[in-house]
Amino acid sequence: EGWIQRGALVCVAAEPGAGKTRFCADLTRRINSGECWPDGAASTLDKGSTVMWLACDGQWGEITQFPEQFGFHPKQSS
Repeated sequence: EGWIQRGALVCVAAEPGAGKTRFCADLTRRINSGECWPDGAASTLDKGSTVMWLACDGQWGEITQFPEQFGFHPKQSS
């Protein structure tokens, strides 16, 4: 039940330009802050839960802007 199973590897795949990188940044923010899932369902994870996100699509320039755009500090969020 829920969006992401605790302790499981989750892969997000879609066509280029579909918004995977921003979607994953939003999920990371929601998981770490304990906010609801994108569909409005209550979070199934504890606030402060950590995330290991491996961005493998060469979006490094975009990712460097995420702490400011998504409101998380890279040394405080996981």
